[in-house]
Amino acid sequence: MYFLKAKPMWISGKEKVMNHHIVLKRDVCDLKNTVLYITAAYSYRLKVNGEFGAYGPARTAKGYARVDAISLDRFSGKPAEIIIEASGYNCCSYVCVKQDSFIVAELRKGDEVLLTTSDFKAFENTRAVRKVLRYAGQRHFTEVYDDRNDLFNSQNQETLSVVDSSIKYLDRHVQYPDYNIVNATLSARGGFEFSKERAESRHRGVFNSKSNWGNFDNDEIKFDPYTFVLGSDFSADNNVNLSELKAGEYAVFDLGKLYSGFINWELSAIAESDVVIAYSEMCFDADFEYTTLQARSAIEQLLPIGKSAKFSSFEPYTARFVAVLVKSGCVGLKGVSLTAYEKPRDGVKEYSGDDADLKRIYNAAIRSFCHNAVDLYTDCPSRERAGWLCDSFFSGKAEYELFGNHTVEDNFLENYTLFEKNERLPEGVLPMCYPADVNFNEDSGFIPQWNLWYILEVYEYLTLRNKNADKGRFKKSVLGVLDFFASYENNDGLVERLPSWNFVEWSTANDWTNDVNYPTNFLYSEALLRAGKLFGMDDLIKKAEAIRKKTVELSFDGEKFCDHAVRNSDGILENQPHVSAAAQYYAALFGGIDICSAKYEKLLCHIKENFENLDKENIEFVPVNAFIGFYLGMELLMRLGEKKLLETDIKDFFAETVKHTDTLWEHRYCSGSYDHGFSSYVTLAINYLNKTYL
Repeated sequence: MYFLKAKPMWISGKEKVMNHHIVLKRDVCDLKNTVLYITAAYSYRLKVNGEFGAYGPARTAKGYARVDAISLDRFSGKPAEIIIEASGYNCCSYVCVKQDSFIVAELRKGDEVLLTTSDFKAFENTRAVRKVLRYAGQRHFTEVYDDRNDLFNSQNQETLSVVDSSIKYLDRHVQYPDYNIVNATLSARGGFEFSKERAESRHRGVFNSKSNWGNFDNDEIKFDPYTFVLGSDFSADNNVNLSELKAGEYAVFDLGKLYSGFINWELSAIAESDVVIAYSEMCFDADFEYTTLQARSAIEQLLPIGKSAKFSSFEPYTARFVAVLVKSGCVGLKGVSLTAYEKPRDGVKEYSGDDADLKRIYNAAIRSFCHNAVDLYTDCPSRERAGWLCDSFFSGKAEYELFGNHTVEDNFLENYTLFEKNERLPEGVLPMCYPADVNFNEDSGFIPQWNLWYILEVYEYLTLRNKNADKGRFKKSVLGVLDFFASYENNDGLVERLPSWNFVEWSTANDWTNDVNYPTNFLYSEALLRAGKLFGMDDLIKKAEAIRKKTVELSFDGEKFCDHAVRNSDGILENQPHVSAAAQYYAALFGGIDICSAKYEKLLCHIKENFENLDKENIEFVPVNAFIGFYLGMELLMRLGEKKLLETDIKDFFAETVKHTDTLWEHRYCSGSYDHGFSSYVTLAINYLNKTYL
């Protein structure tokens, strides 16, 4: 039993309220030998005597909750004040499932229950402004705090009630995060001027979710710190005094490299003040600037005169640079830091070679992995924190290579086995990311190809990384995916006109997915083959072979594979003059071809020459982007034994990204996230070069 007495509770009648935050408070005599068992619908933060204790829980499927067991013995020896802050977002997102808010907490000494949820004093968190903008369409809400409100005023005390007794509890499984403190150094200071017109001209696109995702009306929004920063022009002035940072003045701090975690800032209000804390993954041309992350990376805080404390963001973000801007008033700024929120590096397989460039890339890959593998595999620790399929195929390989285990993958895949179909997805289809509530319709609400990557990952998980796992847990989901694809097969047996968001890779190749996309059919054949082998189903293996053969026949012109065929007005499929480098990799990896045979001699030359000598006069050609074409290319070069070419490609591709952030990026150019989990797959390629590949 995870909880002996405690029940899921929330402030009475507020469990469905959007962006509703509560605080639980309790004083205890001593915490010697005590353990706090805790979980929540969304997120919680634990503090003891004002000191950060933990953040959680590990995320999982709807109707379930993973339980943390946190020893509080380190706080023993004196009376203690326990404070638990909990969020009740109640909106759709890529981060976690939407469900009624709840918090469960039980303090125990051995089997003796000392406190349960109902024994805490409960308060509405009046410090957290509720009606604010989304941080990003994929995540929850911007953090705005009004510290002029007395949080623990007796008038704010509320009554808790049981909200859902049907929640099923699960083990956390994964390690507890590292919460190391990283101090930032002052990198710039000066004055700024805000202009509304400037803010509008600099507007950067943010994925604005529709009302059915959960938003507040614009006329309800009083604070927009992100737009304020966009509209501010900075002028350096080293004479600005941080001990009396006045209205119109700023200070920028540099963490030295990109980190993921909770941003901390320490202020004392000399006058009633309004302060904005902005953060960015990179600054290239200014003291402070935003990248194209598509997220509102700013926090706003209102302070009464005399307020002095160290403050922290409630949610984890990703930053290298942090700027503090005083909108009004005057504050003393004592410093900026970050509390890391990442997977511990205990037992990681270090780079053992002597190449300095490869070592730096390898270490950056480890950092990127640890930032994106706290409770499940995520794409990025910033804009989304989403558990995407396909990304997970590469992250699963990386975890096993780096740590020799599959602990995080256990959680990731278990979440998918617990998924129950919802009305937004067709029969058999799995969410493109989970746990999440992606409130699109079928036209854009899922990625068919990601379901195929799920099958590929499950196969490798069960046959290579966790051979003792129960295959039966995955059979329903795997066969459900294949049944869905079978319903789109044409007379040639190839899938055609798949619905929703078709994704081959982040390049123009994604525009070439209608009507019959050949990379998708190669991937489909591979999924059929692996499912057939996994469950001993010969009919699936035969079907895979037939689809492979037909796809090669239709798409290969003797030199290269084209990306897709479109039906003309007579209903005849016609190959289009569109050729992506990614399509060649799909064919070579999943097409069942012998690329070293004479038939594919020209194609092999193009691959080795990075397609530089491909005749592009009568075709539209697109090279690979980072995700996933470059990674497919690395896999192919390893299979071909092309070590020199592989090493050159790795160094050329990653040198710029490592130099700026010491992490690996979503794209091959400066766009999107600068800290992406799938990128850690490069460690396999580097270890292959170093002859230490598992």
